Amino acid sequence: MYLEGIAFRFFAFYEKFVYLNMNFWTAVLMNLFLMGSLLAQERNTLSGKVVDAETEEPLVGASIFVNNTTYGASSNGEGSFSLRNLPKGRHEIVVSLLGYQTLAFVVDIGDAPVAPRRIKMSVRSLQLKEVDISGYSKSMWERWGKTFLDVFIGTSSFSKQCKLINYKSLRFSYDSDKRRLTVTSTEPLVVENKALGYKVTYLLEEFYIDYRSGVQFYMGYPKFEELGGSERILKRYHRNREFAYRGSMMHFFRSLYQGVLDGDFEIYRMYRIANDEKKRVKAMRIPPSLLAGGGVNLRIVTKGERDTVPVKTDDTAKDIAHDSLDYYRTVLRQPDTMDYVNFQKPLTVDSIVSSVVDGVKSLSFDDYLYIIARSGTEDPIYYQQIVRPRREPAPPTSTLKIHAKDSPIYIDQSGNYYEPHNLFSGIYWAWYSTMATLLPLDYKP
Repeated sequence: MYLEGIAFRFFAFYEKFVYLNMNFWTAVLMNLFLMGSLLAQERNTLSGKVVDAETEEPLVGASIFVNNTTYGASSNGEGSFSLRNLPKGRHEIVVSLLGYQTLAFVVDIGDAPVAPRRIKMSVRSLQLKEVDISGYSKSMWERWGKTFLDVFIGTSSFSKQCKLINYKSLRFSYDSDKRRLTVTSTEPLVVENKALGYKVTYLLEEFYIDYRSGVQFYMGYPKFEELGGSERILKRYHRNREFAYRGSMMHFFRSLYQGVLDGDFEIYRMYRIANDEKKRVKAMRIPPSLLAGGGVNLRIVTKGERDTVPVKTDDTAKDIAHDSLDYYRTVLRQPDTMDYVNFQKPLTVDSIVSSVVDGVKSLSFDDYLYIIARSGTEDPIYYQQIVRPRREPAPPTSTLKIHAKDSPIYIDQSGNYYEPHNLFSGIYWAWYSTMATLLPLDYKP
């Protein structure tokens, strides 16, 4: 009995010892796990403090976000902030606060922890303040508001479900000599996109329409927030986002970065040359009345000639005159330039893209790229209202041109590209790529 009691007590003690040791090692493992999580969090976290550049006083309510993503935070009462769970890679960080100049800088998120940042913001210049104090002009909005919205938000199917909340912050300026419209804003623009399910806060840096060249351009820093909603609404957002993504510029640049088109895109070289025949016809002094269908006593003066050359009015001459006028009318209706696409020789990714450093690749090409997005579908409004003559929907076709040939375009894995001033898009993307179809860079189909 004694021995049995000892044995029992021994086993009981051993069981307790094992149990205690299990708790000990569990605690150790939990601590190691938490330490690992904290280290990973530190590696994927950008933290710091926002202060006034002159007084060094902390700034409250500054917006700190990764450009064109849903990652964002605000500085607290001490000016501190923390952007957590950032994906690896290079990110453009934007810092904004009303009354201060917007800051933008690049950080690399990798395996090593990111050192805290002390961000110094400067008060906006007096010149900008003078622009800001100009009040909202109802007449300027009535004159230019629709023009701005058509370019900024667009006229696609999704545009109808977008609303610019604070349109009264817009300021319009039109230079009649240069035929140039410039638009600024006194505060970040807020767009509610109920088609894609985002609230977009957009720091408008530049907006202009050059009516002489036909160029429309705007750039800025968008920050995305999910609108949320019921399960049915979220499913609709998902479908619309998928539609907006397939065949988009973001989809195209991601494909280029990966080096695989996978049948989603076809790329060809396009040449644009001057329409010399139209130049020649325009140089001929043909009376507008004849071009509009007037008489057949045709007198043509070519450039450099002093005297007119009369055309006889017998029946043969009348036929020749009619045929000539029909030809001239046809030529004058043609564009000033003619586009030629080499469909016999599609371009490969490695012929236009090369690796640079730090996960960034370079895109360079001559002339134009003519891109067919085989995986995309045109917006119904595009082929119903824009395309003439009307036809059935087709895969979107677009063009790209690098303005400064000696400066390549840089792209990253998220589908972002730099420098926006240097890349011009045409045809479908020029019409479709607006705030109504803009997706955050952290979007995943």
